[in-house]
Amino acid sequence: MRFLEKILLQSGFKKQLIKKIVPGKKYLAVLLANGQIGVCATLGNKIPEDFNPPNQLDLDNPVHRILFIAYTNASLNYLIADLRENDIFDQINFCFYEKIVMVGYFESLLQKFQKAGMHVHVFDIEKLGADILQMDLQEKYLGMADAVIITSTSLVNNTFDQVLASVSNDSHVFLLGPSGTLTREFFRYPQVKMVFGSLFEKNDHRVLNMIQKGNGTKHFLPYLRKVFIQRNDHETA
Repeated sequence: MRFLEKILLQSGFKKQLIKKIVPGKKYLAVLLANGQIGVCATLGNKIPEDFNPPNQLDLDNPVHRILFIAYTNASLNYLIADLRENDIFDQINFCFYEKIVMVGYFESLLQKFQKAGMHVHVFDIEKLGADILQMDLQEKYLGMADAVIITSTSLVNNTFDQVLASVSNDSHVFLLGPSGTLTREFFRYPQVKMVFGSLFEKNDHRVLNMIQKGNGTKHFLPYLRKVFIQRNDHETA
């Protein structure tokens, strides 16, 4: 069973809790009746402005997956009382790793690695570029990596389970991105050590307006907290 299907079975989907769905070109946001906000990247999937979800979701439908991730983020990311806040590069000492792989192109993070003189092998199913390797090499590099940074949007494009299956059991996996769901269910996979996500102030319509206008992460970044959860037995210092 795929990871999202497990979360749907455990946490459920209650359409009546949703106050507003805000679709945009790059993100979809869900505002719950209690003011909590969750977002998910659309990865080019067009979501109708008048989208009215069914009572039961079909996770084979990418639009339904995007909605469910945003809904789950609005629901679960607020439940952990002792969330810690930090940027992944400041929280983790990547100098201890010899072979780092990034699945999903995080430009600003890659620049931090490059500035520190650390080499990272980057793969992205959606993008091409001088810093991005060909996808047919991904499985090989994942098998050799001792640290893997995976974009949380791998759940949107249904590649998360496949990527994780290629990672060595001894590797340390870190999930990253505003679409990240802060649930300890990820730690059922022994390789997953930390999950980074975002938390917004309740009823922050600045975020909703930015997303509705078609803006991406850079535009609503000032309005989110970069938070994370980690496996109990994992040390980052």
